[in-house]
Amino acid sequence: MRKDKGLNGDLDRLPMLTWIMFLKFPDDTEQIRQEEAKMARERVESRFIWHMLRSRTVFEKAWSSTTGSAQPTIPLRAIRELSVPVPPHAEQLRIVDELDALTAQVDALKKLQAETTAELKALLPSALDKAF
Repeated sequence: MRKDKGLNGDLDRLPMLTWIMFLKFPDDTEQIRQEEAKMARERVESRFIWHMLRSRTVFEKAWSSTTGSAQPTIPLRAIRELSVPVPPHAEQLRIVDELDALTAQVDALKKLQAETTAELKALLPSALDKAF
């Protein structure tokens, strides 16, 4: 905000703030409407966006924009500038199906690993008994 002579506090700047808000909010609303219309034309699969937002690439882009150290925050500006490539709808569906299948395999492997760990913990006392 400008530092004009004779303006000492926020109350003196209220007319300026009102004018800025009057100009900014309709502009932001129009940009949001344009983005919504663009996304409606492109048919973005919500599961595709979910997978993209969970990706390492998007995480690193978002993390590089964080502010604060005790409680990192991603500024709204960084979220607005975050670009997610949107392939044709058929390609989105193929990618989502493949990622869902891989996620299911990872979940199955995690379950198997937990079961194996439990079995090894149960066998450890008997193995120690035989060793000594």
